[in-house]
Amino acid sequence: MNEPAVEVTCPDCGATHPLERTDTRVHCECGVELAVTVTRIR
Repeated sequence: MNEPAVEVTCPDCGATHPLERTDTRVHCECGVELAVTVTRIR
């Protein structure tokens, strides 16, 4: 079973960033730090 890819969108520049399952924070190229909250549905 493959989980769908998770992406987060930067509210500042609109870029989307793919996330690994273990990521909790990701930094955008524009310098914004994006906090990541992923909810899994079982």
